[in-house]
Amino acid sequence: MGWGRLGTLEPLPQVLQELNVTVVTFLCRPQNVCTYVPRRSAGICFGDSGGPLICNGVLHGVDSFVIRGCATGQYPDFFARVSLYVDWINSVLSSVGGKDSP
Repeated sequence: MGWGRLGTLEPLPQVLQELNVTVVTFLCRPQNVCTYVPRRSAGICFGDSGGPLICNGVLHGVDSFVIRGCATGQYPDFFARVSLYVDWINSVLSSVGGKDSP
């Protein structure tokens, strides 16, 4: 999901984009969740950084980077694995939000 470019040399979209993806493991490191769109040149692109990877209403990743251009259909997209940062996120929320934070 994001407002990023529709391809490496393409314009920014006028409406929020979303895409169904497949989670893959090739080229992926444990600190990432990687996704791929089979048989399509689609995926995260410039301007999508920080965007969510959501599955069944749960945030699993934050858009991190692409390899050799974007939306090429050749390489997976890389998201930071949010589960590795849950304790840190909760501690920051608690420190700034008071007693009603998660």
